[in-house]
Amino acid sequence: MQVNYIELFAGCGGLSLGLESAGFELLLANELSPMASETFAFNHLNADLENQLNIDKVFWVSSTHTRENIHARLRENPQVASGINAHHHSDLKSSDLTGEELKRSLLIGSIVDINKIIREDTCQPLLEIFSDANGSGGVDLVSGGPPCQSFSLAGLRDHANQRNELPWEFAEFVKLVRPKIVLLENVS
Repeated sequence: MQVNYIELFAGCGGLSLGLESAGFELLLANELSPMASETFAFNHLNADLENQLNIDKVFWVSSTHTRENIHARLRENPQVASGINAHHHSDLKSSDLTGEELKRSLLIGSIVDINKIIREDTCQPLLEIFSDANGSGGVDLVSGGPPCQSFSLAGLRDHANQRNELPWEFAEFVKLVRPKIVLLENVS
């Protein structure tokens, strides 16, 4: 039996490496940082973003640059790129992606923006693609480790930091997609 998963806050792909070595199959991954995404794409999708090779499974959730300008997208500040608005470009909103196109893909951008997109009525098919797991009857696992620097006992514990909301955005995604199992990795 094949067990599929979606990984949020994927980073360079360490958790995915472990899951795949245990027999799990990646449905899609999400990472905010273009730099970490570049490593994830290389290691898990055989994609070279810098040289634009095999990038058909890499999509930006939101960017100030068009898809034709991958070099600028790789160097943009993810905080500036976040936010779905009229001045940003979204590969998810600008095309009619199918489940097959999204299978084993990487979404570069904010989980906040992904949640916003899949909650919109116009993007209901995207939620259905996520929830149906590309025809396999549902998502088995949603995994991820939201950034902890702002609330870790070893950190500064900055209560006003926006990253404190990311575990709740993870929970919102889980609520929308409704996987069978959830794995949230974090610290005290």
